[in-house]
Amino acid sequence: MVSVSQIDLLEIMRHQQEAATQQQQQLVQLLQEQQEQRRREAEARERSEANLQDLLRTTVAALQSVHQMSGAGEPAVTPRGSRVITPLPSPVPSPVPVPAVRQVRHPGQFQDVRDLRSVPFTRGVVESPIGRVTVNNEVGFSEPMPQNSCAVAIQDINNCDNINPLAQTSKTTLSTGSEALFSTPKRAKLSIGAAFSRVSAYAPNGDKSKQITQTIAEMITRDSLPYSMVEGIGFKKLMKTVAPLYNVPCRKTITELIDTKYEEKKTIIKQKLKSIKNICLTIDEWKDMQLRSFLGVTVHFIENYEMQSMSIACEPLHENHTGEYLSEMILKVCGDWDLSIEKIVSVTTDNGSNIVKAVEISFGRAKHIRCVAHTLNLVVDNSVKSTEVKLFLDKVRKIVTWFHQSGVGAEELRQLQTQEKIPDGKVKHLVGDVSTRWNSQLLMIERFILMSSTIGSILLKHPNAPQMLQANEIVVLKEIEKVLRPFHDVTEKMSAEKYVTASKAIPMIKCLRILLDATTIDSDLANQLKYSLQTELIKRFENIQKVHLFSVATFLDPRFKKIYLDEPLSLSKTIDYTNRYLSLNMRNDDVLAVTHSESSVSSEVTVNGQDIWKVHHEKIVSANTSTTKNTELDLYIAAPLSNLEVDPLNVWKNYEGTFPKLTNLAVKHLSVMATSAPAERLFSKAGNILRKTRNRILGKRLPKLLFLNSLTEDLWQ
Repeated sequence: MVSVSQIDLLEIMRHQQEAATQQQQQLVQLLQEQQEQRRREAEARERSEANLQDLLRTTVAALQSVHQMSGAGEPAVTPRGSRVITPLPSPVPSPVPVPAVRQVRHPGQFQDVRDLRSVPFTRGVVESPIGRVTVNNEVGFSEPMPQNSCAVAIQDINNCDNINPLAQTSKTTLSTGSEALFSTPKRAKLSIGAAFSRVSAYAPNGDKSKQITQTIAEMITRDSLPYSMVEGIGFKKLMKTVAPLYNVPCRKTITELIDTKYEEKKTIIKQKLKSIKNICLTIDEWKDMQLRSFLGVTVHFIENYEMQSMSIACEPLHENHTGEYLSEMILKVCGDWDLSIEKIVSVTTDNGSNIVKAVEISFGRAKHIRCVAHTLNLVVDNSVKSTEVKLFLDKVRKIVTWFHQSGVGAEELRQLQTQEKIPDGKVKHLVGDVSTRWNSQLLMIERFILMSSTIGSILLKHPNAPQMLQANEIVVLKEIEKVLRPFHDVTEKMSAEKYVTASKAIPMIKCLRILLDATTIDSDLANQLKYSLQTELIKRFENIQKVHLFSVATFLDPRFKKIYLDEPLSLSKTIDYTNRYLSLNMRNDDVLAVTHSESSVSSEVTVNGQDIWKVHHEKIVSANTSTTKNTELDLYIAAPLSNLEVDPLNVWKNYEGTFPKLTNLAVKHLSVMATSAPAERLFSKAGNILRKTRNRILGKRLPKLLFLNSLTEDLWQ
């Protein structure tokens, strides 16, 4: 009886035998194709030689015929014995003398035929195997023609009978080369060894086959494509065209390859994270279309004075989302990636009570950052709901909803824009607001104002449509947009992950409050909204300078330092913390290898002609003072403020030699994320993966795809 191991061995041997047989068949087929090609080339050469011989015989016969029409001549004999009649001077008046140095050359076939007498040929038409040959009355053979060409002056004319030979006096000379008429394109010939290597490269374990398969796996992860793509008819046809010898793998092979790639890259990133001394996290929760819950975690750190980020987890949640359970899952993720709690500088989340409690249990309250963007969105939502602006915006929302639900209204809106010669790709539609989407109310108002004239003309045609806003109401709507615009711009700037954001939290909130106070509003409704926004801002951001991570990051940003830390207690705690760090020399970081390339990030935001950083420019004038103290901290404070457009990490790269200890502290705190936007983007990518055509993907495979998708090109390779 055959054992299981023997059966497996036989199966393996059978597969190997089939693969070897397939490779042998492919090689035999390639050799047969080469032999057939050589045979066709030999036949083409034989046809070319035969056609040249026929052409020469026909040309000689044509010359003899012309000679008989114009006079007698003497024969010239070639070494091969063929007789060529060399015409004598003809009685035709005023002949054009042409040195009859005729050379008919073809390798290995013909010799020279020379005659130095002037030959005034007459005109005639002779049938030949390649068409009608016209011999002109002033054409002769002059200089030797290039090799592999036949020096015969001919012209192929389809309607030669319509030409009067007596009236034709111009020369018609076309050189017909044997290479142009009869030759076949040359093709490089592969040796047997080269052919075998080419076939072997596309074998299942060949180098070329592995390279193509790896590229397909990368394309699937980067472009969020389904595994079943490799089984599509179009994809198989594409691969058959670009790589005929390549065998497209099945979806199971691609799945296993991506799983292997994930384990390989995870090991590399874990080793990389071990060398990073300061790491920040952003965490958020999410539900997919099947209502499965996930916990997303992203890591952020500074390497070579550049912000780096990647996704490390999208863990399924199977229990009640209590603070204790979420804390357990967060610590599990950190343990899986060997992230010690001491390395974690900050954890940024939204304002949900369960996630806030989970972070405080896992890392302590001092390391928790509440998302600034979420808080700003709460300021706007609460201000709108608590005023009459809500009723006013309900009118706008009702009109937008009608256009979304009415096919006739939407089509008329599109046709009116088309009549204004707006291209189809730039035709706009009304935008609705979503309660969970930041600044969606502002985007709805902005689009409504832009299309108000078109909307009004359509609503007048439909009695059942909502009533359009009056002209004075449109003016009020524009003022509401003016009040809400700064919140949108601050949210956009604070939601970045490729450059520093923590140091901007205190300055931008300060500038936002001052700009809002200076905004002039005429309507009572917009003024009511403005007052509510001011109240909510004070309520939710009154103690922002007491957030230790924000205050230290602001102080260590060379663009701001202490000009926005106007609370004496917060400023003294920040300076005291920095002094203790310098005196204790808690860390002795190695000097990072950096390149001396300049980069800058624009931080200017203009709102209706008003610069949100105007307050900052005014503070710089009074902040630049000089001092004679010599400590690192004193020298740093005494240095002039950097330009607002300069990347602070580039400044600290230049400061590294002057302020080595302070540089390490700055790198630690400038890596803090002010918002949880990276985790939000993680779930946007997850939504692209778990779409309707791909909703059966396993929860354990989703974090692998998201992790590989977040890797940069150099990390992937």
